[in-house]
Amino acid sequence: MKNKKLSIIGIFVLCLLFLVACNKEKKEVAKPKENGVVLRLEGGDFGYPNPFRHQNRGPGFFKMELIYDSLLEKDENGLIPWLAKEWEVSEDGKTFTFTLVDGAKWHDGKDLTAEDVAFTVEYFKKHPPVRGGLMLNGEYLIDSVSVDGNKVIIHTVDYTPVALEKIGSMRIIPKHIWEKVDDPEKFSGEGDIVGSGPYKLVTYNSEQGSYKMEKNNEFWGLEPAATAIEWIPVSDKVLAFQNGEIDITVIPVDLLKNFENNKEFKIVKNFGLHNYRLYFNFDKVPALKDKDIRQAIAYAIDRKELIDKLERGSGLDALVKKVHDTVKTADPTLRFGISPQGNPDNDLNSQYSDVTAWLAAGGEEQVVDYLCPQIYWGYGYTLQSGSTRFAFENIVPAWLAYPRAEGVALYFGLGAYRVGAGDGGANPDSVSGWSTGDVLARQVQDLRSQNAGGWALYRYGSLFGAGAPEQAAVECAALRAVTGKET
Repeated sequence: MKNKKLSIIGIFVLCLLFLVACNKEKKEVAKPKENGVVLRLEGGDFGYPNPFRHQNRGPGFFKMELIYDSLLEKDENGLIPWLAKEWEVSEDGKTFTFTLVDGAKWHDGKDLTAEDVAFTVEYFKKHPPVRGGLMLNGEYLIDSVSVDGNKVIIHTVDYTPVALEKIGSMRIIPKHIWEKVDDPEKFSGEGDIVGSGPYKLVTYNSEQGSYKMEKNNEFWGLEPAATAIEWIPVSDKVLAFQNGEIDITVIPVDLLKNFENNKEFKIVKNFGLHNYRLYFNFDKVPALKDKDIRQAIAYAIDRKELIDKLERGSGLDALVKKVHDTVKTADPTLRFGISPQGNPDNDLNSQYSDVTAWLAAGGEEQVVDYLCPQIYWGYGYTLQSGSTRFAFENIVPAWLAYPRAEGVALYFGLGAYRVGAGDGGANPDSVSGWSTGDVLARQVQDLRSQNAGGWALYRYGSLFGAGAPEQAAVECAALRAVTGKET
């Protein structure tokens, strides 16, 4: 059993979108080194990963699960032994007896015992965890708990078919630490992140949304395949994946063709874990209490059209076109446009907006009268990977090279709010480059020289706020000199 490998894959999915996880196998981080394999994933702050302080979203819960064990786990066939090597259920389905594995230890070296499990059951009654507690329909599921050697006997108040899974998935906490804690949501003392799971938390930075976990060398169960797992901040997960900054990501099916038939990538297809639910409000619309009416609504939904459009991200495209057509019907002289992110990959992959297609759509298919992408990067902007794709001098020509239908204009939103603050690039002048007093004026001149349709200040008020008034005044003067107008 200990020779098997435990693979850890975080899956983050969106409503009704069939996403694909890609594991880039040929990057050096995916190969064994002297110090083992380090797996790097997309970061983001999902709280402190103990049972009481993580965010109640999948990424927060998944991280906590790597640190804290449960009595049972799940594989593709259902519940399997974990901290409990075996279990029995009484004939009436109300008594559960779990026999614990031998040799399980907490991260601080103390033995994990049946007393810890019994304590967890009682503690969660007074202090429910963020997720994975023992409440059911507003009532505590457990009537009593007792210990007999390495066995834990748990009685439920009533029979319920979900009792075994709820009890089995409960994360076990160490009695010797938490019995002294009256307010677990505020507790941040020694032992607040001690579990018995395959990984230990090494670092956590809430501002950066970064985590680092290292393999628990004393783990009682399956051997973790990765020596360490790091969640690092990235501005664009797909771009970071392509640049080798992270090893696993998820993509919409539209981008699958970019990775298929390429031995450098391993593609794993998975069902979506999250979706949106539409509920009928019987109180506000009493007619919906009629089952026939609800069935009629269900029959009226074109499920295939819904799935086809959402899977390809075309749902938003259709919405934007409808708004455009509605505006034109009301007043043909009005101009309708969108100001998307300056990163077209992010627009498509994260915002599900095919903005380059909007530029090319004309005639009856026209979607917008103009686009004004937000170009909030300066000259020489450099990613941590060394890429300068988004530097002003590179991203503007890239946008201008996209096909545009007649009557569709392309303007650029300039990052006025970056003046004096910088753009966060890895280049050494990422701040000083925005402190010259004429960076916006130079950008306007460059846009004119490339025959761009126009420009706007991304947050006009940034030049007139209290952030850096002296620098803002110099920038405004330089803009006036270039435009010949009051700015």
